[in-house]
Parts: sequence; structure tokens; C-alpha cells
Amino acid sequence: MPKELIPELHKFYIYVDIITHQISKSGLNPKYLSKWFYNFLIYNNVTEGVADFVESIASGSVGSLLYLSKAKQSDYWYEQIVDKLNVII
Repeated sequence: MPKELIPELHKFYIYVDIITHQISKSGLNPKYLSKWFYNFLIYNNVTEGVADFVESIASGSVGSLLYLSKAKQSDYWYEQIVDKLNVII
């Protein structure tokens, strides 16, 4: 990993902590946000296998070929739904 990426990752983790804290403070448990996103994926025609992969719900151990396949599929589906997600957010 390039050294230049470390400060950016640190900013990201701080940002995620702040957002998670704000969501919890609002009374919305982050697990419900995760469940909502899973349903959002399914309603937008993302296959359950890819939605499970994105939400880290994969059952059992995932082989490297299957992992690469799911990673590629999740990239594809992300590009398909990101505009719909931006409209909501």
C-alpha cells in the first residue's frame, strides 16, 4: 500500500466513526441501515449472492475464484445503482 494512502484511509475511518455515531444518536441503529441497503440492492435487481457478498453475509468459506467473481459482479452492480442511491441520499 502506498504511504500516501494512509492519511486518506485515516480520514475515511474518522468520517465513518462520525457518521455511525450520528446515526446511533438519531435513534437509528446502524444494523437497520445495513438491512435497508441489502433490501435496496435486491429491489434494484442485484442478485442475492452479490448482495450477500456486499453485505459480507457469504456462507461458509469463499474460494478465491468465487471471491474474484463476486467482487467483479459487485463492481458492475454498484455502477448500475449508484445514481439511484445518490438520489435517495
